[in-house]
Amino acid sequence: MGLLWGIDLVVDRKSKEVDHDAWTRVYHSCLRKGLRLVPNRICPPLTITSEELHRSLDILEESIQEETV
Repeated sequence: MGLLWGIDLVVDRKSKEVDHDAWTRVYHSCLRKGLRLVPNRICPPLTITSEELHRSLDILEESIQEETV
């Protein structure tokens, strides 16, 4: 049992083709900022604090915005 959130970055919303290059860039951006992800998933421990969760999501959002222009 745990928390799992899947995320897809796609090339085209209609075909839903996954953009692997974008995920690679986002993944490495998150790592540089101190957030380690399992590719395409967020799976924090159930003991995560609200502050930790919000900071993690902020890092993910920043990385997606920076790397998927």
